[in-house]
Amino acid sequence: MGRILSYNKQWERYEKNKGQLANAVIAVIQEMKERLGKKGIEKNKIYVLPNTIEKEDADNSKARIQVNKVPNNLIIIYTGKITYHRGLDVVVDALEMLSRKYQSIEFWVVGGESYQNHIIEKAKAKELEQFMKFFGQNIL
Repeated sequence: MGRILSYNKQWERYEKNKGQLANAVIAVIQEMKERLGKKGIEKNKIYVLPNTIEKEDADNSKARIQVNKVPNNLIIIYTGKITYHRGLDVVVDALEMLSRKYQSIEFWVVGGESYQNHIIEKAKAKELEQFMKFFGQNIL
């Protein structure tokens, strides 16, 4: 539905309305549960169900193999959908500061969505694209 509702205000109204109507709401992180609770959705019907991969899968993933090939780098890895609500804008801002301190730093993104283009453009505007690597959604 996020693609249909183009503005964040529209999405927030939709999320609040549908969340209040639902019998149960699944949040993928505790922060999301708290955010939805502040919107007036009953906290006792919001369940946190993480959408992360199991450690065994991560140990054998393409990203893990790549990490082993990059010694002495500070690598920040994000996995999940790339949407406004995930705060990747803040990570790009932080990457700008960290790139001044660390000679070898990378921000790896495992996931995808239409907001990815916004993140890429922001990184380009800050001349940070050489520090970023996108793996897409299917890395296992």
